[in-house]
Amino acid sequence: MFAMQDIATYLTANGFTNVFMNRMPDSPNAAIAFTNLGGTSTVKLDAFETSHVAFRIRDTTDAKAEATARSLHSLFAASPSSVMMGATWVVAVDAPNGSPSYVNTDVKRRAMYLGTYILTTAIPPSFIAP
Repeated sequence: MFAMQDIATYLTANGFTNVFMNRMPDSPNAAIAFTNLGGTSTVKLDAFETSHVAFRIRDTTDAKAEATARSLHSLFAASPSSVMMGATWVVAVDAPNGSPSYVNTDVKRRAMYLGTYILTTAIPPSFIAP
């Protein structure tokens, strides 16, 4: 199972700030929130599973939010064929909808972008039933 904290660790290690899991707080204005949407229900193909992760990117202007969204996409799209995210070994990253796209503005008129990624992770041998 993919550890949510590992994504936060990976993002902050790569220069992103104000990173939140699951819920986006009202402040700060510039923020990234991500949620695990689920994935495969069972281990597949010799100890791999997928996790669908949605990222919401917010900032005070459309230009700032878009720049952060593009940077986030570049980090994931440019990932080598495998990368360690915290303690999780990610063997593939797919962006089924392409780069994050504009969604709307929130009640404080801050621009919001949304991006989804599918992360395929290797399951540690200790997690696999004999």
